Amino acid sequence: MRKELIYPKPDAEKLELAEELIEQIANGEGDIAEALRKLEELTGKRQDETEFSEYWSHTDLEVLAEETLVQEAPLVQDLTREELIEIVSVMSDAFYNGEDGKLSFYENLLYKSLSLPYAIDYIMQLDGTSEELADQMLSDAKTGNILL
Repeated sequence: MRKELIYPKPDAEKLELAEELIEQIANGEGDIAEALRKLEELTGKRQDETEFSEYWSHTDLEVLAEETLVQEAPLVQDLTREELIEIVSVMSDAFYNGEDGKLSFYENLLYKSLSLPYAIDYIMQLDGTSEELADQMLSDAKTGNILL
């Protein structure tokens, strides 16, 4: 798989620091502006405190910290069938292993690269091999169909 398609797993120390900063921001503890500045410095991305308020209603701290740290998924206009098969396999493993950050990265990559919203639905709803799912995704992307 090409380098830009490989999930950039965050460093454990950075992940721990991001969790501390997010927790501080979410709980409104201390200097929020300074915590946001440190988080922006750590991630290289502009952050807003509303992104972290009541995060526990939709995710857990580790997943949020990981998603915050990981750089945005790239647009890959020349994604090959073989690469898509590998991505589908990785997404399937991530789904069953509870690796939400990785799953989110690849779902965003496929949304950008194939204009397929909710790529995870192919894995959750359809039975088939990685090859069959990849072929269905390519077909749907080509025709503009979406899986409902």
